[in-house]
Amino acid sequence: MENVHVSIEKYINLVSNRTDPRSEWDWTEAFDALMNDPAVQVFLPPGAYRVRFPKAITKLKTINGEGATLYSRGALNLEAHGIRIIGLTIAGKTPNGIQLSEGHGITLLGVNNIEIIRCNLQDINQNAIQFSNQVNYSSNIKIDSCTINNIGINTTNIQTEGMGIYIQHAKNVLITNSVISRTYGQSGIMIQKANTVAVEHTLIEDTKYRGIQTFAGTSSTDVTDVINNIIIFRCTIRRTGELNQTGNGLATNGIFIRNPKGRPEDVRITHTLIEYCGENFIEGTFDAQFNTFKFSGWYDSLETPSKEGLYPHSRAIIANNKIISAKKEGVKLFGNRVDVIVQGNLIIDSGISGVLVQAHGAGAIATGIIVVDNIIRDTTKQTVRGVELVASQGGVLDTVNIINERNHVLGVS
Repeated sequence: MENVHVSIEKYINLVSNRTDPRSEWDWTEAFDALMNDPAVQVFLPPGAYRVRFPKAITKLKTINGEGATLYSRGALNLEAHGIRIIGLTIAGKTPNGIQLSEGHGITLLGVNNIEIIRCNLQDINQNAIQFSNQVNYSSNIKIDSCTINNIGINTTNIQTEGMGIYIQHAKNVLITNSVISRTYGQSGIMIQKANTVAVEHTLIEDTKYRGIQTFAGTSSTDVTDVINNIIIFRCTIRRTGELNQTGNGLATNGIFIRNPKGRPEDVRITHTLIEYCGENFIEGTFDAQFNTFKFSGWYDSLETPSKEGLYPHSRAIIANNKIISAKKEGVKLFGNRVDVIVQGNLIIDSGISGVLVQAHGAGAIATGIIVVDNIIRDTTKQTVRGVELVASQGGVLDTVNIINERNHVLGVS
């Protein structure tokens, strides 16, 4: 049956309300029958198909949907390995503006070898693509050339809903050549309890909160509460906080990495453009090299203390980047910071200093800090604050283990 292509029209007799206008036809039973058909290759001809809550897809299927739109109340729940969805639009709102979606767009339930290619997911109530919290990880997942737009506009639970792609309990995930825009949850892409995830050549823009966030290390006993081998390569993230009308700019960073047990190589960001962020460009433990960052703290309407360029936690690498027009410091190390490298960056037109190392608070120490070979320029001022080392409120600068050398500070002549 692999070479047989079966259309949903085969099951048109299961559409019970065909006396209604075609746009009102309920294709749920026909769609379920198609997914249960022995054929692997199935397709929806171009047109609109309205369904309620489809049954889980439990058989190997390649679903061809070029030119077809599935208006669905519930998610496509994938429970079989090897499913491919190609060219299908999944819409949570009808053309006349009726909101149908009551859940996710596509849910992966501990499945392997899944491909979602050239699909559009729009107006979804919760998350566009959801990896379920299964004991068995979903693995070998490819999301390629997809468009995800207007997700979670009515959500009241931003921690778990309103995201373009929510990755959890997963490994070997590739997101490539895709566009994610207008997300109302905490990030465009969320990653937790996952390893080997690559986000490449993807645009994330016009979010209410963050572009990408990883979240791990909240449990002292759960050995799965880790992330590693996350790569963000040749992406663009811009206008994070654009949709935020709260006046509070917290959680509008470009990328946020929560990984307190991690190493910089666990999350690598390279050759990526991040610009016009409500807060900083990146916060956390990470390795960021050969990126361009422009305009942090962009929205005056959003109040937040974190309008610096980059805000590394301990064990971070910031090297060979362009950091342009940070609202406050270009790079800010604050509190207890250990083993951070800031090297070879071009830092231009920061609102305050180029690099600030501030050991702040009783018991805080700044040690193992390397700030070398950076160029700190200001195109508007003669006097420029370059690298500042500060101890405050009982904090300690371990100057023996802080290297501050060969940094060039330039103002206008």
